[in-house]
Amino acid sequence: MIEITLCQWLRAFAAVIAVVPANNIFAVTLPKPLLYPSIKITRLISDIEKAFDGVTGEETANIQIDYWAKSPDDIKLIKTALIGFFNTLSDDKESVLSVSNLREQPSFEPKTEIFKQTLELTISTKE
Repeated sequence: MIEITLCQWLRAFAAVIAVVPANNIFAVTLPKPLLYPSIKITRLISDIEKAFDGVTGEETANIQIDYWAKSPDDIKLIKTALIGFFNTLSDDKESVLSVSNLREQPSFEPKTEIFKQTLELTISTKE
C-alpha cells in the first residue's frame, strides 16, 4: 500500500519531521483526539484494475495528503516541507517513477480554530 510507504518515507524526511513529529504522521486513519500538527495520507482511487499494470509492474495512485496545524504559519511550514519531499521523491527513491498533478486546497475549521490544508497528487511506482 503506497500510503503506508509514503508515511514511512515522510517519517524519515528531515524537513518534514522538523515541523511535524514523526509519530503525528499517519496513513489512512487518524487518532482521536487529533494531534497537532499532523499529516494523514490517503489513496483516492482503490480500483486495482485502473491503478496497476500487471504487464509492466507499474502502479499509479491518486494520493490525498491532509495536514492540520493551529496556525497559518505552521500550515505554510508543513506545505513547504511536503513540497520539498515530493519534488525530490523520484530522484531519491528508485521505485518512484514520477510525481505529478500536485494541487492544493486550503481550509479553516472555525469551530475548532484549526487550520487544514489538502495536497492531492498522482504518484507512479514500480515494484
